[in-house]
Amino acid sequence: MNIFDIVLLILIALALAAAIRKVVKDHKNGSCCGNCSGCSQSGKCSGRK
Repeated sequence: MNIFDIVLLILIALALAAAIRKVVKDHKNGSCCGNCSGCSQSGKCSGRK
């Protein structure tokens, strides 16, 4: 592995970590993500999926 491979792996890992943090944060805030059929006008999920 050369330095460019290592840098690329680090960037991919950071992007993945950022995406996971966003999903967890959005879930805690109750915002609708993906296919939530119970989404209200305000974008909050009513609990039905």
